Amino acid sequence: MKIALQVGVPEKEQLTAFFNTLEERPQDGWNERAADAAGMIAAYDCGHLVGIGSRIEGPGHTPELEVYIAPGYERRGIGEHMKKLMLPRDNALETAAG
Repeated sequence: MKIALQVGVPEKEQLTAFFNTLEERPQDGWNERAADAAGMIAAYDCGHLVGIGSRIEGPGHTPELEVYIAPGYERRGIGEHMKKLMLPRDNALETAAG
């Protein structure tokens, strides 16, 4: 199956249901980040939310992407594709490699 990536914020119900599937729950602050829809990316498998990413400020004020992937989808490379789309080229390459 193909995974579709979409910039923006998923519906609140989808986001809540997705976070409930994760073993490691995200830290607080996702509601505030959701206000910046251009800084978020979501991954869907047949309309079902399977991943979410949000731009954050990393060390040295460099942009990073905090990514959460649903169980069973971790090895599909979704996070790396999200980073390539959402981060400046140099940061995306460093983050994907490291």
